Amino acid sequence: MNRLLTTIAAVALMAAILVAASPASAQERKISRFYSAWFVSPQIGFALADVENGNVDVMQTANGGQSWTPAYSFRPDNDLGWMYFYDQKRGWIVGQKRIWMTTNGGKNWGKLGIPREFELKKLRFIAASKGYVIGSPPYGSGGPTVLVTTNAGQTWTPDKYQPGSVQDYSVVDEADIWMVDESGASLSIDKGKTWTRKLEKTGLVAVSFPDKGHGAVSAGNVVSCTSDGGTTWKDSKVEDAQPFTQLFFVDATTGFAWAEGQLYGTKDGCATWTKLQDPHGPPWFFDANTGWAQDLSGTMWWTTNGGATFESRELKQ
Repeated sequence: MNRLLTTIAAVALMAAILVAASPASAQERKISRFYSAWFVSPQIGFALADVENGNVDVMQTANGGQSWTPAYSFRPDNDLGWMYFYDQKRGWIVGQKRIWMTTNGGKNWGKLGIPREFELKKLRFIAASKGYVIGSPPYGSGGPTVLVTTNAGQTWTPDKYQPGSVQDYSVVDEADIWMVDESGASLSIDKGKTWTRKLEKTGLVAVSFPDKGHGAVSAGNVVSCTSDGGTTWKDSKVEDAQPFTQLFFVDATTGFAWAEGQLYGTKDGCATWTKLQDPHGPPWFFDANTGWAQDLSGTMWWTTNGGATFESRELKQ
């Protein structure tokens, strides 16, 4: 009898292992589109994909999006959205009033809590345990604010409602965090506990600082740049551009400004801007030449020449 029970337990354990480790069956499902992605290098990336049975699969690539394999499958009721990976192993997904985390490259995911059911966007980590996210409290209890975690997302502060209208943020390091809201740009040098207004300007929606001294913010089609840590600013109006919604500076002189259907680049620290090819979605850059974007249909677009041209990489399993 003991031998029989041992055999049954062993079979059950093996079955459990196979179920837990076999999202590869998702390869048989038809993927309709990608709707969120993140690359940790020009080759290694992850994406969320709708599949024909209504679930959402976490997909992974090791060749820059030329082909993809499934890693995990979520039920559709999780309402998954923003994805971010710190490295090949550790990643987070923002869902409906919760965050999911993986520590093994997307093979398994665990639930994390968020304070008071904030709605979250623009999740970023500067270390394996230190991250930031913009949170909007429900029920009209104040505008968006920056939330901070120091334990990989287990808890977030501030954990209470507070007034705010944060639109974007940029983290140089823990001693230099920039934030823009409806009234201007602010800097925190104490890990987000207090903020000092560095620029009074309405309508700001984007900010990017590649180092402590150099950075930019945007309102409409005007990019305001600083080279002295926010002490002074110089406006650069980009004629014929739509209102910018994203800035991305890779160093003190090279940056990109994206508007719906338009991408502009500068190589002289905001002095002049050149219109580049439309990447069909907000782009992200690894350096001055290599970047990627994703359009609404899920197609990936890549550039290796600083945005002069983008080539598409359609979904392949």
